[in-house]
Amino acid sequence: MLEYRRLKKNESYSYHLLMSDAYKGKKPSPDAILSAGALKSIRGLFDNGVLKSALTIRDFRMYIGGAIVPMGGIAGVGTFSNARRAGYAAGLLRRCIDDMNNLGYAVSMLFPFSYRYYRKFGWELAGQSASYSIVNRQNLPRHPEAALVRAMRARDKGRLTSCYDGFARAYTGMLHRDAPAWKQKFRRWEKTGTRVYLIEERGRTIGYFTCQMSAGPAGRIANVDEFVARNTRAVRAGIGFLAREPRGIAEVRLRAPARPLLWEFLHEPYCATSVLPLCQFRIVHFARALMLRGYDAGVRASTVVRLTDETAPWNAGTWAISVSRGRAAVRRAAKAPDVVMDQRPFVQLYMGYLSLRDLQASGRATVKNPAAFKACDAMFGGQQQYILDHF
Repeated sequence: MLEYRRLKKNESYSYHLLMSDAYKGKKPSPDAILSAGALKSIRGLFDNGVLKSALTIRDFRMYIGGAIVPMGGIAGVGTFSNARRAGYAAGLLRRCIDDMNNLGYAVSMLFPFSYRYYRKFGWELAGQSASYSIVNRQNLPRHPEAALVRAMRARDKGRLTSCYDGFARAYTGMLHRDAPAWKQKFRRWEKTGTRVYLIEERGRTIGYFTCQMSAGPAGRIANVDEFVARNTRAVRAGIGFLAREPRGIAEVRLRAPARPLLWEFLHEPYCATSVLPLCQFRIVHFARALMLRGYDAGVRASTVVRLTDETAPWNAGTWAISVSRGRAAVRRAAKAPDVVMDQRPFVQLYMGYLSLRDLQASGRATVKNPAAFKACDAMFGGQQQYILDHF
């Protein structure tokens, strides 16, 4: 008999043994005990009382359209090697979607080992970022705004977190970081020797960036993993600073939103630029996801969508969506749809990853009413996307 549930404290060793087996880690100590927080978030699939597969549902809040939406982050999916190809992981994932729905999540996100595998359960590629490798520092202009950059001090933490909140709200896909998340982030930066710089103008923090040094084949590499810029002057400040500091480096590696590209801030656009697929999303509850996300305040638009969702049947059906004053009204509809699509392409539209025209061109959405193009662009095309945090 299969049973899906939270783990109990006396099952800690079985769980650690499963993770060690699944991820080729060291054999755990029999005394290893899961914390209360871990026990709350880990789910297992048991066959006749024996743990076969497990995952973690991490509790996050994500900015989508400028509003904070509850998001279930799926992590640590693993199955004992001698129990693979028996459907345990599949059963676990199907049950966890229903679980997340009952817990009140609107969307879910994961970083997959295989995009194809998780597509079977409704998760779809809908997150990306850009990575730049600049090996010729002479290509970095010495913008005068570099004078706005200074090293962060301990008392500046509030300035930095406030700047992040303003930046994150403007991008779909950024996590809302609460106090414990920031405490963990600052601790990690300190532990890894990561330098943090603020960008300030007229007493206001308009950006910040991190810089961690590593060794490369041609010399030291400056890795800029968080580059938060509230405006173009902050971008120019960060790039102008990196043209000078840190000294003695052979390469700058920088992560930033995929759009707009940073080429216009360089002397020449000759740098290795990669747009990287990062993660997959799925809608957990269709109406909840639409009503909780934000929209541009001036948008007045409506459309009717017929949705299919094999793994989460409560999402399937015909839905009327109406947006005004930054919020959406969603209800079941008994009328002809403007658009017909599966949940997977819809989540790409919802996250601002692809437009309805993109989806129609690839044969993943059927548009019955051309007015849906304008309506969906207005609803979901207002923000750029950026995925900064990994878990």
